[in-house]
Amino acid sequence: MDPEKRVTKAVEQAQSILARYVEPGPRDCENTISELMDVLDDEAVVEAVEETKMESRHPSNSRSSSG
Repeated sequence: MDPEKRVTKAVEQAQSILARYVEPGPRDCENTISELMDVLDDEAVVEAVEETKMESRHPSNSRSSSG
């Protein structure tokens, strides 16, 4: 999966977790943080964020190949 898609997927998952948290009813803060950490602190996501930042700093090097 390309870095931008991986980051987008992680953000969408995090948004879903937060959406469940803000719904009416009982809330479990510890579980919510744990779920967010599982999504956002994933090594592949962290690497994808770093790659995306590098691409934005050096746009001429990004997307040199299609696929």
